[in-house]
Amino acid sequence: MNQQAAPSPNPTPYILGLDIGPQSIGWVLLGAQQDEEGRWEPTAIERTGVRVFEAGVEGDIEQGKDESRAIDRRSARLARRRLDRLARRRVAAPRPLLPRRMGVARVVPQRLAQRRLRYRVAGVGPTPH
Repeated sequence: MNQQAAPSPNPTPYILGLDIGPQSIGWVLLGAQQDEEGRWEPTAIERTGVRVFEAGVEGDIEQGKDESRAIDRRSARLARRRLDRLARRRVAAPRPLLPRRMGVARVVPQRLAQRRLRYRVAGVGPTPH
């Protein structure tokens, strides 16, 4: 059988350092020791590493000819928000201010919620806040 060692009563203290950038995350694990004043001081570099990932853009970044991959999602989100604001303004507008010849249907908040749910189910709804 596999026997696990019992945890030591005085575990070795470490300090974890992170460097979070736009295209990478670097980390370092430092051994630590308390000084006379009770502060933790690094004593040795135990391990280091970095995780590099792709940029969220396409094109030549060095020449400034890059384009975000999220443009389509952003455009759809802005259109949905614009339509939602328009519907909310129509609901909030006093009845005398709405011209009869416009044929504006009164939209109730419940119908707004149903429309949002329908968009979300279709995969084009607003992202959660």
